[in-house]
Amino acid sequence: MRSGGSGSRQTGYDRHERSRLFPDAGEHRLCRNCGTPVRDRERAAAGTIDRYAHFTPLRGDLMQCRWGTHGDHPIITLSPSSVEETYTLIMEAFTLAESYRTPCHFPDGRDDRASARGRRFAGTVAAAAELRILQNSSVLHGPGEYVPHMPPIGYGQRYNITGLIHDESGFPTNSNAECERLLTRLNDKIEKNLDDTCRSEEYLTGDADVLIACFGGAALAVRAAVDMLRAEGIRAGMFRPVTVWPFPAEAFKRAARQANRLYAAELNMGQMAQELEKKYTSGREVGRICKYNGQPLYPKEITARIKEEISHGG
Repeated sequence: MRSGGSGSRQTGYDRHERSRLFPDAGEHRLCRNCGTPVRDRERAAAGTIDRYAHFTPLRGDLMQCRWGTHGDHPIITLSPSSVEETYTLIMEAFTLAESYRTPCHFPDGRDDRASARGRRFAGTVAAAAELRILQNSSVLHGPGEYVPHMPPIGYGQRYNITGLIHDESGFPTNSNAECERLLTRLNDKIEKNLDDTCRSEEYLTGDADVLIACFGGAALAVRAAVDMLRAEGIRAGMFRPVTVWPFPAEAFKRAARQANRLYAAELNMGQMAQELEKKYTSGREVGRICKYNGQPLYPKEITARIKEEISHGG
């Protein structure tokens, strides 16, 4: 099923007000097995910082993308870091959404566009053309195990699509056994395929004593900061989850294993840092390098904070 039942390849669009005020939309997409990328225009605060918020670099919807609807549910969220990735990753979003027939969030924080203003990139279209764009679902681990077979829309067969708890026929049911079976399958199709869904980027993490985690457009500033710190003899490295949900936990743990200092550079008040401390650092503290005033994060701000803590032994 493509794009939630339309039969065509198109994205959904959840602007902040709609996704917060109408969480049922996300629940229905999940339960209907809608293979739809959903674009999210991110904020960093409860209100709009200024009337030009669409051009302001903000990354405050990390948890909104994960828990934007009711109940226990899996989700896939891809976070681009540049203009080029905004184009190429949306192709991957379609692939994942259609493969697993699930919503795939695609938050656009404007930092990816602001930071790449004036840059030229070659080969984007050629690179995107090589991405696997699926015509039909291919992630079938045995018939009906995780992603049950469904004929393409408009190919002669009739079936029911509902956001209610339903059985194999697609019609609503009050069976407790069917409810448990459906919810388990919806979760397992993501959680048991993490090797396929999780993507991450590492930069100079092999010998890193200082590891900086980041996501979205902040990665451009972090990469530059890593180079600046290396030039001063500080072995820094960058870890960036491309799929922020599901989080590439094993890749992060490997990158962080030998680092003595952990930081998270974010355009919010520390949403990823809090998540890392709770689940992935075995109790180690994650330093917060946060900016949420509507301005981009600059490499000098990152390096200054890290050098200050090192000089004071913090």
